[in-house]
Formats: sequence, C-alpha cells, structure tokens
Amino acid sequence: KHGKVVSIDQAKLQWCSSKQYEKEIIVGATSVRDGKINTDKIISYGEENEYPATYWCRNKGDKWYLPAIDELTLLLLDDQTHDIVNQTLNRLNASLLLNKGDNEMYWSSSEAPNVDRYELTAWTIYMDDGETFADMTDCNNLVRAIAAF
Repeated sequence: KHGKVVSIDQAKLQWCSSKQYEKEIIVGATSVRDGKINTDKIISYGEENEYPATYWCRNKGDKWYLPAIDELTLLLLDDQTHDIVNQTLNRLNASLLLNKGDNEMYWSSSEAPNVDRYELTAWTIYMDDGETFADMTDCNNLVRAIAAF
C-alpha cells in the first residue's frame, strides 16, 4: 500500500531568502507532479537559511517534502480530499488546511521561472479564489509538508 500524509502544522515562510532572490538563482525544481524530486534538488542546492520553506518540510524527517503544484492542487482544491484531511486534522487538534475563500497562499516546490514578468517565481495556490499563481520566491506564504509512503 502507498499514500501520502500531511503534516499537522503549517508555517508562513519564504520560498527562498531575499539574499538568495537577489542572486537571481533558478534551482531547476520544475516538476509539477513530484515534490520529493523538487525538494531534493533544492536541498542539494542551498542551505537552510537560503530556502526556508523547503527545509522546514525536510526538517520533519527524510520522507517529508514541500509538495509540487499538482500535489498541492489535489490537497487543497479537491473538495473530497480537502475535507477528509481536515476531518482528520480536526480530530488530532491540529492546524487545519485553509478553506477556499481564505485570503492566503500556499507554496509549492515547483518553480515557475519567467512567469508574470518576474524571473524568480514558484507556483502557489491562492485560497481566496482557488487559482494557481506564480509568486516571487522571496515572499512569505504558507507551507504544508507532506510525506509519501
């Protein structure tokens, strides 16, 4: 059997530090389906203080990672998945996933270089309208770790 688990907490962090952003480095974490591959690539590229969102996830253990945009879309925008995860998190007295209509964004591990006239962006999901959005990587957005088994 296989599946994925969601962390019981979340944080609001930068995808990369402002200092790293100013260096205009594109890591190459472009998978839209596999956040583990993206996370491994980011971890091999920089230090914890340079990529806070990714390291926050990985610091939970070797199997934890920042989800790719397709994984994040399933978690947050598929109503059935979202509701089942939130029911479980609620039973555990854990931090719930935000709902559609909430005015926050979640980071994915998927870079989106050269989108929306900015060179250094990564895909997010804007919960207010449920749309994907390429945000500048030095912005603070929500982070939720997942692990596969």
